[in-house]
Amino acid sequence: MIDIPRSDIHRFCFPRMWLIGGWLYVALIIVLSLIPTPPPVASFPLSDKAGHFLVYMMLMFWFAQLYRELAWQVCFCLVFILMGAALEAAQIMVPGRSCEYADVVANSLGVVLGALAARTFAGNFLAFLDAKLGRFIHWCHKL
Repeated sequence: MIDIPRSDIHRFCFPRMWLIGGWLYVALIIVLSLIPTPPPVASFPLSDKAGHFLVYMMLMFWFAQLYRELAWQVCFCLVFILMGAALEAAQIMVPGRSCEYADVVANSLGVVLGALAARTFAGNFLAFLDAKLGRFIHWCHKL
């Protein structure tokens, strides 16, 4: 039997909120990747690639904070890299869109950097927000 790593998402006061936010972000990426006319991006050289990189970096950074165990993070890295590649491939069927290998590379690099960033002090950002929100709600209940 395969030993599934245990998630430590229970350390949050509002784990469902953070999970829903993350999955809504995934849905937004899918929608924006498959609409015929993508939103405009800045007009500096390689801005499209920078956008891909940042979107996928933030996606992985989000989920890597929720699932701190390395095994979970590796799984999410693989899933998000495959998702980015699949969405690029699917763009072949969308009028006005095209599949670009450089986008797949930018997405993948973003995922890897997001995972690495979550293993630094910055990886406590959601836990910090969660604690502040919990204290604020507790304070409001006292009023």
